[in-house]
Amino acid sequence: MAKISKFPVNKIAFRTGVRIGFADAEDDIEFLDQCYIDIGHVEQALATEDPGSILVGRTGCGKTAAILKIISTQDHVIRIDPEDLALNFISNSNILSFFHGIGVDLDLFFQLLWRHVLCVELLNYHYNIRDVNDFQKAIESIKGIVVKNEGKKLSLEYLEEWGTHFWEQTQERIKEIVTGFENDLQAGVDLTNLGVPLNAQGSAKIHGEKKFELVTDATKVVNEVQIKKLSVLMNVIADDIFTNKQNKYYIVIDKLDENWVDDALRYRLIRSLIEAIKAFRKIRTVKLVIALRQDLIERVYKYTKSGGFQEEKYEDFHIPITWNRDNLYLLVNRRIGELFRRQYTKENVQFNDIFPSRYRQQGKTFDYLIQRTQMRPRDIIAFINTIFIQVVGKNTITAEDIDKAEIIYSKKRLRALCTEWKDEYPNLELCLEVLRRMPTRIDYWDLSEEIFERTILSLCDRPEAPDNMPQIANNFMYDRCSFEKVRSNLVTIFYKIGAVGVKPNKSEPVHFSFHSSYELHPEDLEKGVRLSVAPMLWSALGNMRVRRKGDIIGP
Repeated sequence: MAKISKFPVNKIAFRTGVRIGFADAEDDIEFLDQCYIDIGHVEQALATEDPGSILVGRTGCGKTAAILKIISTQDHVIRIDPEDLALNFISNSNILSFFHGIGVDLDLFFQLLWRHVLCVELLNYHYNIRDVNDFQKAIESIKGIVVKNEGKKLSLEYLEEWGTHFWEQTQERIKEIVTGFENDLQAGVDLTNLGVPLNAQGSAKIHGEKKFELVTDATKVVNEVQIKKLSVLMNVIADDIFTNKQNKYYIVIDKLDENWVDDALRYRLIRSLIEAIKAFRKIRTVKLVIALRQDLIERVYKYTKSGGFQEEKYEDFHIPITWNRDNLYLLVNRRIGELFRRQYTKENVQFNDIFPSRYRQQGKTFDYLIQRTQMRPRDIIAFINTIFIQVVGKNTITAEDIDKAEIIYSKKRLRALCTEWKDEYPNLELCLEVLRRMPTRIDYWDLSEEIFERTILSLCDRPEAPDNMPQIANNFMYDRCSFEKVRSNLVTIFYKIGAVGVKPNKSEPVHFSFHSSYELHPEDLEKGVRLSVAPMLWSALGNMRVRRKGDIIGP
C-alpha cells in the first residue's frame, strides 16, 4: 500500500503547464532519468548472452524510452538513426528497381549491406577512426592480429577494398557499396539490346525466356556478393578484437517505424536487419538492439515471407513490452513524486495524495483511469496530464474534473488509434463509426446489416487498401460475398487494434488484445459472442453505458 504524504496538498494550487511527462520519449528525458521503470525488458536487452534483441510493443509502450535508457546507462553505445543511412538511395536506384521488378531476390545483398554498416560502425568506434591516418593505424593493428592466420587475412582484403570512405558519414559508405553492387550487376548481366529503360517501368516489359536469362544471371551476381570476406571480418571482430567480457558494446536502432524509406523496401530492409541480428550473435560482447512496433513487425513477416519461412524461429529475438496495473501505478507514483519535488515540496507525494480515493461509486480512482487506457505508459500519462489542465488554479481534483478531462482525452485517443494503425487499416476512422452511439456491451449477432449500411456504402467509394475492406464492401454490394464476411472482418480488426473486447462465451472473461493472449479470427464470431467497446473510446464515440449482470467494465 502506498504511503500517504504528510504534505498538505490541498494547500497548493495546480500551476499552468504541470504535467508528469511527455508523449515523445525524446522530450521526456528528465522524467525518464528520475522515474524510469524497468519491467524486465531493458535488463533482457542488456544481457548479451540472451537472444532477445527486438523491443516489440504497441505505440506508447516505452520502446524508445528503453533505447534511451540503454544509451544513458551504458558506456559503449552506438546509435544508428535510419534517416541518417540515406537508404532512399536504394529505392531511387533505377538498376536495383529494374532487377527487383523482374523478380531477382536482393535479400542477400541487403543482408550484406547491414552487416557492412554494422561492422564498420563497430570498428570506427573501437579504433576511433576519423580520417585516413586513423584508418591506416587500425589496419596495422588488425594485421598484427591476423598475421599468423591465413584464413583471417581475407578480412584485410575486405577492409582495404572498402576503405576509401571508411571514416565518412554512414550514408556515403552506403552509396559506395550500392554503387559497387550496381556496377557488378551491369558487368555480370548482358543488358544490351533490351529495348526498354533500366528502371521499374522497363522491368514490367520483360517476359519469357529473356526474363528467365536475366534473373538467372543476376542471381549469380547476387550470390557472389562478398559475404565470405565479410564473414571472415566478423570472425576477427568476434575472436580477436571485441574479446573483453567486461566491456559490453550495444548498437541500438530506433525509429524504424517512421518513413525513412518506402514501405516495400522498408519491410525487406527490416527483415534483413533481423537476419543481421542472428549473424551478430557470434560476437558475444556486442549486442544489436532494435525497437519495432508490433503491427510493423507483423507486416514485415507477412510481406517478406518466403518458402519455408517459420515465424516462430524469430520469436526468440523478441522482447515484448507489456505492462500491468501495478507497473503503471508505480510509474505514475514516481512521476507525481518527481513533479511535486520539483515544484512544491520535498515530501514524497503520490497519486492518492492528490486524487480522490474513489471515483463516484465505481471503485478506486486509479482503476477507473487505467480502464480507459490500453495498459500503456503513454495513455495513463496523457490522461493525468489532461486532468491537470482542468484543475489549473485549483487545489483539489474532483470527479467532475476527471469527467471533463475524459471527454478531451477520449477524442485524442480515438485519433491516435487511427493514426497508429493507418498503414495497415487506412479506413479505420470510417469503420469505427459503426460503434458510434452503440451500447458499451452488445451481442455480436445484434450488429445488423442496417447498422453497417452507411459504412459499407462509404467503403465502396474508397480505393483498394491493405485492409481489403473496400474490396469486401464492393463484393457484398454485388452479391459476391455475404454480410457476415463484412461484419466478421470489421469486428476482427476492431479487436486487434483494441477498440473492442470479446467475451467468447458465458464462462470466459472479456478479452482485450492489448493485455490478453486470446487471438480472434473471423470464424470465431458466432451467436453467443458478446462485444465490449473499450472504455477509452466511450466518450469519443458517445457509447451508452448499459450495465448487465455479469458484465466486466473495462479491461
